[in-house]
Amino acid sequence: MLDRILIFRPVINWISDGRFFASLIAWSLRILAVIVFIGSLGSCYKIWSQLPTEVPFKYIAAFVVMTIFVLAIGFFVINILLIRAEDILALPAVKDYSITPIFVICVKMIGEILATVYASLGVALGLAAFIGGDSVGRTLSVLSLPGMSAGSGSGFLLIVGGLLIGLMLLFVAYYVAEQIGALVDIARNTRKGR
Repeated sequence: MLDRILIFRPVINWISDGRFFASLIAWSLRILAVIVFIGSLGSCYKIWSQLPTEVPFKYIAAFVVMTIFVLAIGFFVINILLIRAEDILALPAVKDYSITPIFVICVKMIGEILATVYASLGVALGLAAFIGGDSVGRTLSVLSLPGMSAGSGSGFLLIVGGLLIGLMLLFVAYYVAEQIGALVDIARNTRKGR
């Protein structure tokens, strides 16, 4: 009698299985990759819309460098998203703690994306500052991240700062991911010991 009323049992069992979340997250990452592609093209448009009329060649050269780097950043991020989507789908099916390995991969992925964006944008803004000078930096202030913007210093500082911030973000993300994975290992070993 009760089984007739509890119609959501198959749905809840399906959701409780780790494959549901693995598929959902993997497809979300693929959709996000498409959004990043569109956003990269939109960012290039935004860069060129900031170009003032009648500008010297150094402005145009700096804008070309920024456009190339924005497209490269988009390409790198799309690669990371698609690789991590495949990694999530390749996870083995387990009965316990099926969400945590997915979360660990997502934490690593966030660190990889942030590191890529900070390092690449730091190099791009630094080169643009070398090529175009301070005035280009102010024009490209539309491209900024917390702790780093086009008008925030010399080209050398932007390059080194972007690389160092990217490295530290990657390190922190991988450390957090390892700690989460270690907690699952401890929980599994504790359960086996009982």
